[in-house]
Amino acid sequence: MWVKGISVQLLRLGEPGSERPFVRAGDGTTYELSGLTADIDGGFLAADGIARATAALAAGELPKADVEALRVGSPIAQPGKVVCIGMNYRRHAEETGATPPTEPVVFMKAPDVVVGPADDVLIPRGSVSTDWEVELGVVIGKTARYLESVEEALEYVAGYVVSNDVSERALQFRTAQWDKGKSCENFNPLGPALVPASEVPDPQDLGLRLWVNGEKKQDSSTKDMIFSVAEIVHHLSQVMVLRPGDLINTGTPEGVALGQPDPKPYLRDGDVIEARDRRPRAAAPDREAGLTMAKIIGMEVLDVRFPTSRELDGSDAMNPDPDYSAAYVVLHTDGGPDGYGLAFTIGRGNDVQAAAIRALAPHVVGRDVPEDAAALGDLSRTLVGDSQFRWLGPEKGVAHMAVGAIVNAAWDLAARRANLPVWQFASRMTPEELVSLVDFRYLTDALTEAEALDILRAAEPGRAERAKQLEARGYRAYSTSPGWLGYADAKLVRLAEQAVADGFEMIKLKVGGNLEDDVRRMKLARETVGPDIRIAVDANQRWDVSAAVTWMTALAPYDPYWIEEPTSPDDVLGHAAIAKALAPIKVATGEHVQNRVVFKQLLQANAISVLQLDAARVGGFNENLAILLLAAKFGVPVCPHAGGVGLCELVRHLSMFDFVAVSGTDTDRTIEWVDHLHEHFTDPAVVERGRYLAPTAPGFSARMHDATLRRFRFPDGPEWTETASE
Repeated sequence: MWVKGISVQLLRLGEPGSERPFVRAGDGTTYELSGLTADIDGGFLAADGIARATAALAAGELPKADVEALRVGSPIAQPGKVVCIGMNYRRHAEETGATPPTEPVVFMKAPDVVVGPADDVLIPRGSVSTDWEVELGVVIGKTARYLESVEEALEYVAGYVVSNDVSERALQFRTAQWDKGKSCENFNPLGPALVPASEVPDPQDLGLRLWVNGEKKQDSSTKDMIFSVAEIVHHLSQVMVLRPGDLINTGTPEGVALGQPDPKPYLRDGDVIEARDRRPRAAAPDREAGLTMAKIIGMEVLDVRFPTSRELDGSDAMNPDPDYSAAYVVLHTDGGPDGYGLAFTIGRGNDVQAAAIRALAPHVVGRDVPEDAAALGDLSRTLVGDSQFRWLGPEKGVAHMAVGAIVNAAWDLAARRANLPVWQFASRMTPEELVSLVDFRYLTDALTEAEALDILRAAEPGRAERAKQLEARGYRAYSTSPGWLGYADAKLVRLAEQAVADGFEMIKLKVGGNLEDDVRRMKLARETVGPDIRIAVDANQRWDVSAAVTWMTALAPYDPYWIEEPTSPDDVLGHAAIAKALAPIKVATGEHVQNRVVFKQLLQANAISVLQLDAARVGGFNENLAILLLAAKFGVPVCPHAGGVGLCELVRHLSMFDFVAVSGTDTDRTIEWVDHLHEHFTDPAVVERGRYLAPTAPGFSARMHDATLRRFRFPDGPEWTETASE
């Protein structure tokens, strides 16, 4: 089967031993490549052959070919070696009763077993246990030797191909060495086409399917890999030299005969095998062709924790020893891509949060994949409207954060399918579509639907120009990194100096532990950064109203810009009293404000002059849109909270969307920057010269690396088991 939505595919057609090279264009037309190369082999790939073939095709230099009667051969000439990875899918390990490996299991196939995708598989003499294995094949494009990092590994991949790693199980398991059961004649059908790596943005978002005699046996995705393609290539380069044209079979998902109940349905003479891959279904042509709507087929929830308490990163007066954690959500679909979201916690209780998310699975699994405002609004209303689950809130705490994690994962999924970052995806919706996302219940005394439409329509004319500004110069950031309460004075000074040197115009200090210490630290910070750099302070709900006024009066000589969370986030009147007493010092709050209703009251009472929404505290993007509209109505700047794992990644989308499509301004607006844990995300937040760069990758930036999930999964990840054994 040819892969839809691909502009270039390479193939070899002709009788065995006499195959010729061809290129297939996106419209299905096939062209001769013989004038450019004698074969699609290692030499062709090493000489940048795919780019040359693509350029020749675009220039109209290749002759059309009539290929109807030609046999389809392997899309690459016989490789120098075929390297295989065993037990590389979680669910495959489960079905066979194997323990998931801690490093890639490597074995080899004889190179001459590679044949065309429709060639006969020859069942070995006397075999009664010949098995199928659909796999993603990786073709190497340049020599890889001792690669320095996983991140560079995909640069050495020429392209991808569907592979069938046929296996004879009795021979495979006769000894500890698997090669005997893997290298029988014709045991690696390959193809039909080699898809260039440039056509596959994410090899971990591909589906794999296989049928035997018309019955679907395997239907999974590369997202279930234990070791990613990049990790595999990097690992292999440490133990062998990978050369252009080499083939890597990256492992098979669940559904092989070996994993079925007895009697196992192994292959017999005359059986017909069909293996396919599936590209992520983001392209409109697939939908226009009448394909069925993609479905959410599963929801995975992981308890992921980072031991930040060891270095006191994230420490404050109320939370002295946090282990930044995420209840991590993956919405699995039947056609890719998947959607990713999270709820942020600080350690104990993350399992409770994860359980709450799992409880909502019946509302999610089986739904059509959301692609527009109507579907995203319907999902949010369904989750919030579960009356029994709502009783645990209502619309607050663990239950509401569970809703938010799933809603944000759905936005990630929808934006990935649209091939846009969330801030752009939302900014391209009409004012009417955006308003349809908002639940105005309990808000109309402060913000009506008509007023929200007026706000959005007023911002509509300048959207394109503001988006260009973001892409050119990013969005202002401030640094919390110098100010954690557990840091020594010398570290505070060093990090404050570094923040100013890095271009930040504001830093933040945690306060509330001891007044004398806070006065000393505030004085040090002001002397370090000078009079022109703003210093915000954050009490993390430590004080009563009178204590807040007393404490901040003592800090006032050092010109604090705002006091954040001076008291309970539920105490609207307390915030109002503090704001009145401390003016012109601003009062900011929001990271623990439980829903849009409390934000409404804070704004109505003039209790805050800075609104700090949080991407993972309320009911997801939809409710944060309501909060942004409220802030715009009351003229209060939004400066999101981002002190937590994944929050910097998420909130930048909200602020940039606000700038483009809601408030239309970035005056007195800034996003918190906490400089740790970003390396665990596939699309990490980046700050340069004190400004967040605008994300360009599709989605909401919540996806973590597979290696991170393996290491920091609680309680059985190595980060935690190794610590427990010490």
